[in-house]
Amino acid sequence: MLERLNTKEKLMRIGVTLDNWCLICGTKVESHTHLFFKCVYSKQCWSHMAAWIGINTMHSDLASLLQWIHRKKFSRFKKSVMYSSILGTINHIWCERNNALWNGQVRLPDKVCRNIKFCVHNRISNILPRSVNPGDYSWFSNLYEG
Repeated sequence: MLERLNTKEKLMRIGVTLDNWCLICGTKVESHTHLFFKCVYSKQCWSHMAAWIGINTMHSDLASLLQWIHRKKFSRFKKSVMYSSILGTINHIWCERNNALWNGQVRLPDKVCRNIKFCVHNRISNILPRSVNPGDYSWFSNLYEG
């Protein structure tokens, strides 16, 4: 959120790299906004994950997406799952970017999203609150199948 990651745009500005092109798509400058929200790859990930958690909105930055969820009338549990999914997606996109940098490989968005779903579902399952209402529990249980 604070844009402190060393994207190629930042690294070029301080003279560490000779180019600033996105390591995943190679078509635009690798800024935080591009890498996490505008890149073709990240758009595919967001589309997939939004469908998984049942939201139908697209945002161009993390702050506005988190604020949108905060304002919606979702239960506290659902919001927690949504926040975890969003932060997991950001983390996995950054990991794929680093995989492209160090190994010259980028996994398919579907494969990455499957991994995000698995991680989010397992983490939430491990800390599942005792007082989850039946509707939220059913929604969460169905996510694993999606």
